[in-house]
Amino acid sequence: MTLSCSSQAQARPEAPPKLSVSDFLRAEAAIDPDPVLTTEPTKETQIIAIYGKGGSGKSFALANLSYMMAQQG
Repeated sequence: MTLSCSSQAQARPEAPPKLSVSDFLRAEAAIDPDPVLTTEPTKETQIIAIYGKGGSGKSFALANLSYMMAQQG
């Protein structure tokens, strides 16, 4: 079995510059979140999924979400 290689070098697209973790997190934190919807819900029942690995704060997030929704009525 023989392998043939092209004699012409193929140009590779340039990779984006690598950011440090700190710079990446700062750039991500600078992005404004989507605005909160103030329209009426389209359904009476809404399903909200909260998932993640252990210790990621799922129960804390759910407690705060429940409190916020109770305040809104």
